[in-house]
Amino acid sequence: MQAVQGGPFTVRQLGISDLGGLGANIAAFLAIPSSANLRAAVTDETGNGALVFQNGALGTPSSATLTNATGLPISAGLAGYPNNAALYLDGTGNFTSPGAASLSPEERAYWKDRAALLDPAAYVYWKGQNFTVTVPAGEMLYVLNAWATKIQGSAQWYHRDLGTDECFPVTPGTTISSNGLQDSFLYACRPALVTSDSAYSDPKGLYYSRLNALRSIALSQLSASQSAGAAAGTSGTATFPFDFNDGMLAQISVMDSAWCLLADPLGRGALNTCIEVSDLHQFRPTKTLLTPFRRATFPSIQCQGGSVSGNATDTIVGGSGVVSYYKLPDSFRTANSLNAYRAAVLTDTPKIYYTFDEVSGTTVTDAGSAALNGTYLGTPVYGTAGATADGRYATCFNSSNDAVSIPASTNFDFAGSDFTYEAWVNFDALPSLSASYDPWIINAWRISGSDGAFQSTLLGVSNNKFNLLVTITGGTTLSVSSTISLGLGQYYHVIAGRSGGNLFIRVVGRETRQTTAIAANIIARGSNAVWLGVGNTGGSNQSPLTGRIDEFALYNFALSDARADAHHAAQIGW
Repeated sequence: MQAVQGGPFTVRQLGISDLGGLGANIAAFLAIPSSANLRAAVTDETGNGALVFQNGALGTPSSATLTNATGLPISAGLAGYPNNAALYLDGTGNFTSPGAASLSPEERAYWKDRAALLDPAAYVYWKGQNFTVTVPAGEMLYVLNAWATKIQGSAQWYHRDLGTDECFPVTPGTTISSNGLQDSFLYACRPALVTSDSAYSDPKGLYYSRLNALRSIALSQLSASQSAGAAAGTSGTATFPFDFNDGMLAQISVMDSAWCLLADPLGRGALNTCIEVSDLHQFRPTKTLLTPFRRATFPSIQCQGGSVSGNATDTIVGGSGVVSYYKLPDSFRTANSLNAYRAAVLTDTPKIYYTFDEVSGTTVTDAGSAALNGTYLGTPVYGTAGATADGRYATCFNSSNDAVSIPASTNFDFAGSDFTYEAWVNFDALPSLSASYDPWIINAWRISGSDGAFQSTLLGVSNNKFNLLVTITGGTTLSVSSTISLGLGQYYHVIAGRSGGNLFIRVVGRETRQTTAIAANIIARGSNAVWLGVGNTGGSNQSPLTGRIDEFALYNFALSDARADAHHAAQIGW
């Protein structure tokens, strides 16, 4: 109130603007007590948002640093993380989720390899008399099985424990080779084939999801046995059913037998399943496994009988081997595994390219630009160990009627043009040294068993060396020979063709290019069929290939040595 002297009293209410001595913005807050006016009135506020109180507590700020905060409700869950989610310090004092983003580089590498050990697409199988594998820089190999091999030039070396938890890690630069025996083999996980796939972005989660997936797959069993009283060394065989492509071995039980193993498509002993005493001793081991395998590569099991004494003259007591396994769905494996060799070949646009990855049927699929599918003849063996160390297959010809026919086309009618044949060949048998051509590898020479026309080009073996034979205008034949003497149980990477005024041939990685001058056109082949692995068609085939062929390609140009070397470098082994 305010009194006025000399007259009646007049009373009025003071306004906020009449108050003096107030700090800046206090009057505005008293007039309109909003959170924004409060923030403006607080002299030590450094933010630019409104001060908010809810039920006596600070409301949700737009951002905050909780350096001195206490009583955080971790047990009730944090926004963005599910209740009961595990949290840990990331090394800088911050809590993080244990998901893919939080894995250190070392942890990520470890879990990628662990997940790959459960991936059928990550496995590679070498088998033969002469193979050599050097682990590439930046990679690891995990050996699950090795028989009659050498490591870093050592004495004979084995690794018989097939379980992934007992695999043998092999570091970059290490060399493993066969010991010169026909049935030497190496079964290893090569994580680099699969770990660049997006499925491996959370490798730890992928590992556990694969383990968890097995819980919903029914367990299957396959058994092989022998009868008591049979001769020492008698074995029994059982074949996996054809209703799955990839499997996961779970357990092996051997009862009164010497051993039980997985066999390759040719029926030869392959993957040991557990430790044995000898080839003839009665034994009763069991072994828990967790090992992927491909049915096409290992289509059966073998179990060999044993005796108490282990003597070769004693009859066996009778026994069995039982393999427990899971039939994996096709989605279990990595769909887009690395295929460096195929990528290198396709870079050079082949007209015809047969990878021989088929595991059934009669069609040979052409991945080249001609799209000229071939046809398997006879009863070739699918799923044998391929040449490229990426887990893919080759096809084996082991009878005189086995071959591939390529439909009639003008793709093999070269005249004066350049061309190149490329293939990987592995011989299971070779004839005695002879100047004749045996076996025939690529037959663009004959049309039928008695026909002598159209003899344009032939890649075969002569004097135990690859040889390219052509007929030029006028009927003269010319040939060019490799310098490499061929052996059994190993892959040879051969290129042969014409480059301008020269025929050429080369076993890549083993010799320089060999040449012979050519000054005329190769005689016309016309639009006629071509065969791989056989001398002629119809009736009894002559000069058939006994062995494997892989990665056949035809180019309508001369493939350079540099590109052939690039193809060769895209695989490991051999």
